[in-house]
Amino acid sequence: NKSEKTAPIVEFVDLHGQVALKIIKHCQDSMQAVTGVLLGLDVETTLEVTSCFPSLLPEENEDIDPDNYQLEMMKCLQVVNVDSYMVGWYQSALFSSFLNDTFVETQYEHQEKLQKCVCIVYDPLLSSQGNLCLKAFRLTDQFMKFYRKREFSKQALKEAKLCSFNVYEEIPVRIHNTNLITGALLNLEQYAKQRSSMKYDLLEFSSATFLEKNVEYIIEGVDDLNSELNRLNHYQRLVNRQKMQQDIFLQKRKQENKARAESSLPLLTDEDLENNPLFKPIPEPNRLDPLLISNQILTHCKQLSEISGQSLYKVYMVNGLNTDSQ
Repeated sequence: NKSEKTAPIVEFVDLHGQVALKIIKHCQDSMQAVTGVLLGLDVETTLEVTSCFPSLLPEENEDIDPDNYQLEMMKCLQVVNVDSYMVGWYQSALFSSFLNDTFVETQYEHQEKLQKCVCIVYDPLLSSQGNLCLKAFRLTDQFMKFYRKREFSKQALKEAKLCSFNVYEEIPVRIHNTNLITGALLNLEQYAKQRSSMKYDLLEFSSATFLEKNVEYIIEGVDDLNSELNRLNHYQRLVNRQKMQQDIFLQKRKQENKARAESSLPLLTDEDLENNPLFKPIPEPNRLDPLLISNQILTHCKQLSEISGQSLYKVYMVNGLNTDSQ
């Protein structure tokens, strides 16, 4: 029973090849970040994504309600016998810079309505390096409980036991095709072998642009994290100063009550302290932003390691070919 309670809700995302191509085309055709809706089936611990359609851009929905548009699209798909059950949404992100307040709020709203819900993120720039960068994410149950309270203080983070490693979880994506499409692809492969010419694009060593961009994002993230740290230090200084002023005020109040007692005068009560500015709590800075920034830095570090590893593999391969040729 204990293992069933801790078992993941979604273990795999089965993505149809046609849906993957639609997502890739939609993200690559637009010069800005785009989003869309994922439709499919919920089969036990697997989400099967069988269809999708793009969402309206901000400049396109001036006269159209996005919610009504989404409902009308799902009704139209249902009429033509296409799966109309919503299983999540997708978005494009350059260098996987997707973890921000908008992503968290959108995914939180989806998971509140649909417990088994994922977000598929496609990175067109990293995919151009030769590896398809198409990943599925969902917020952890631990983070959902924390975000539901809308209290982002230090104590709330401590009680939730949150860190940069357990904000979201990545769900494995499996791309597959129907038997009919697989047969067609095999025929196209045989035809392509007869007319294909050697391509050396995948042996391109130049990955400096991607490495440089990831380093820039890491530096920006560290600067943002440093700004959050300075804001926290400023808050701590204000709290310490207020505590010192409160101690001085209470010491004076104690001495004054002592003098009033000796003069047989009524003692001053603590009821007026609520209206005293010295005893008003200082607003604590938001701790959610540093958490998201730390997680985004971690994501860029992982990408930096992956890209560097791929470049090293190519160098070792070429060195091996040169050794064999000599």
